[in-house]
Amino acid sequence: MTKLWVTILILLLVPLIQAEATELLIDDFVDISDWQGDFYKDGNNLVVKGQAQKLVMQDWSGYKTLQIDFKNPTPVTVTLIDADGEVWQTEVNEKNIKVGFDSFRLISSNSFGDNRLSTGNMQKLIITGDCQLTSIALADSKGFDGPNVYIQTANKYYAGKTWDKIAYEVKSKGFTAVHLTPVELTPETYYKQKEMVAAFHRAGLPVALTIYPGTDFYSYNKYPQWRQSFLEGGGSQWSWRTYNCLREEAYIEYTINYLQEQFQDYGYDALHISEPWLEVWGGPSNPELYACFCHRCKAAFREETGIDPVDLFDAKSPLYYRKNPDYYRKWVDFRVETVANFVEQITKGLKEVKPDVLTFVMFLSDISVEPGKTREYQAMDLEQFANIGDAVIIETAWQDWTRKNLWPGYILLYGKEYAPRVYKQKQDASIYAQPDVGSNWAQMHRSPQWLREFSAYSYRSGFDGYIAYEYSQMGYRLLPSTSIVLDDYEKVESEAYWSSYSTNTDEVLVGGIKNKAYEGDRCLMLHYSGSDSQGEIGAQKDVMLDLSGFKNFEVMVLLDAFEEGQSLNIEYGIVTSNKTYKAVKEVEAKNTWQKILLPFDNFGQQLDLSDVKTIFIGIEKNARMPSSGYMCIDMLTVSGTRKTFLETQDLPTTIKPRASNEISLENLSLGIKNVTKIAKELYNLNLELTIDGGERSFNNVTADILVYDAESKAKLPKLCNSHNIGSIRRNEQKVEDTTLTLPKGSFILKIRLYNQGLDHLNPEKPATLIGDFYVDIY
Repeated sequence: MTKLWVTILILLLVPLIQAEATELLIDDFVDISDWQGDFYKDGNNLVVKGQAQKLVMQDWSGYKTLQIDFKNPTPVTVTLIDADGEVWQTEVNEKNIKVGFDSFRLISSNSFGDNRLSTGNMQKLIITGDCQLTSIALADSKGFDGPNVYIQTANKYYAGKTWDKIAYEVKSKGFTAVHLTPVELTPETYYKQKEMVAAFHRAGLPVALTIYPGTDFYSYNKYPQWRQSFLEGGGSQWSWRTYNCLREEAYIEYTINYLQEQFQDYGYDALHISEPWLEVWGGPSNPELYACFCHRCKAAFREETGIDPVDLFDAKSPLYYRKNPDYYRKWVDFRVETVANFVEQITKGLKEVKPDVLTFVMFLSDISVEPGKTREYQAMDLEQFANIGDAVIIETAWQDWTRKNLWPGYILLYGKEYAPRVYKQKQDASIYAQPDVGSNWAQMHRSPQWLREFSAYSYRSGFDGYIAYEYSQMGYRLLPSTSIVLDDYEKVESEAYWSSYSTNTDEVLVGGIKNKAYEGDRCLMLHYSGSDSQGEIGAQKDVMLDLSGFKNFEVMVLLDAFEEGQSLNIEYGIVTSNKTYKAVKEVEAKNTWQKILLPFDNFGQQLDLSDVKTIFIGIEKNARMPSSGYMCIDMLTVSGTRKTFLETQDLPTTIKPRASNEISLENLSLGIKNVTKIAKELYNLNLELTIDGGERSFNNVTADILVYDAESKAKLPKLCNSHNIGSIRRNEQKVEDTTLTLPKGSFILKIRLYNQGLDHLNPEKPATLIGDFYVDIY
């Protein structure tokens, strides 16, 4: 083990962001499975005798204030243990208290604390004293400065319930702002946005409209003359995206009119310009997708330079771009101005009618792939975007989308690279990180623990907040709420996802009906007709859910088509990617709606519900049942307890890691070049990382410098750092300088190497975590 000695101490203060007020209920003591200590329940009150603690495991970064209501005023000490394990306290002696997180005082720190109350991953809340609590809540929402989340409105997850239920659910998970993405709507259905936006506003959540420049399905189909043209083949469509030309004046005017209408008629609070680019990554090396070479762009470039841009990419032409770098730079700048001008024009056009609207502009990161290439390949300029918008979003492509075992601290590298550039360009700009938590479901979806750790890391690395993509892929699993409505059958489109099944010859029909609903206007009816006295009949729905931590279905059923008191077996089940779980529950028919609890424990032991594909509910036929009958279903909910949720907060994702190539090196060494004092008891270590390449070359290599406590061997996430190395050539030596900040103590440093597109290498293999470097700081 290599030993390095240096003397260092630490102190770091970071102010909290301030914003407006709203409330999120954290605990009403109906479920106390997450409490420990000296307490008991008295009705809906929690009576503490001495001390009781709540295991929180939530992101509280979206709120400024902790609110606790007591039955009577009494002296109490409130203690918080934050993401770093630091202990914070305040004393209260009132019936209803609201205490800002910035007023808690630090009681106990540790070797990796930063003297800041880190609310992004709150660990515990401790109540000391003799008291009766009636509720715990968070107040004073930060809105867009807190945890944001995308809502992809066309996702089937949202088809099953009203927008008011969706909005309440999203808020109950700790998100303080939403970014609606209604790409499927047309002018005939724009009105639906009013219902969506109003529902989120009623829940106290501000709403951003997300648009994808160039991608507008309605105008793309109606006005083909507006389309882009790729270098080869003349196409203008790739993946789910369609592309109108960003230089087409009529399309610019159309987009401005669209935005003005949406904001004036439907009440959006912010504009989110997502992925404003020209295709494609790789640039001219992917000519079949390289844009744009429509008549508008060619004419404009010819007017500026006197040449046809197509000639730049003809290897036989004397103007070929590899031979004429000056012309190629002009072409790159021309493409950049095309995108920036479009973004600036539509932003100014919107602000003509909504001058105070907040604008977010997204930038595609390149630090983990080919640093500096986003401008060249995708025509996106970070500095120009910072000047145009109020906030910049860093899309952390592509490792967040492709790598299953991604360390949530990967965001540190992005903050180090992009935050200084944004703030240098525009001091009052905001910068947000966008992590993907599951859109590439077959390869990855993140756990609640992962997102909480990401939240803490993102604030540490210089971001003002984050925008998770997308809620339906994980957000519903976050605490504090422990139940979600799967279907209330109010929306007509809900029926498209339900179908009938049977194991006999009965005719079985499934559909929505009015005037029989338990709640609202509509419910689902399962109707059967046939002479078979046995078999299974039911309704099934295709889903894409991770139900880890949930323990029951709760459903309202109406069995008035059967004789009252008749015994029926309700069948229910779940189909995952690996197994089918099925169980039955005996119930008595009634002439009124009744709630039925369908526990997952009846499925057996060792359940894996992390990749649910289908859910179903039905009836087992018996000889006493009439030849024709029906069952009505309403308010299908899935629920658990805080204890069961906490047990599954960091489950492995659904698939096994793909095989990956190991980065094999001849030698790696780490040395301290010098130490710089940057504040009282805070020093930077300037490190030199020397790497001797092995038999293979690797591109786009990143090094994670992992810090462990030397005595306990516990990992210290807040002290870890990432460094972009770039390429490592075969049998060549590479020397890289980087920095690390450490407090007083003894530490072990490990170097983890990986390259883009690969998982972190197997930590059980020596080639993954390279070297144990002992650092003694005294």
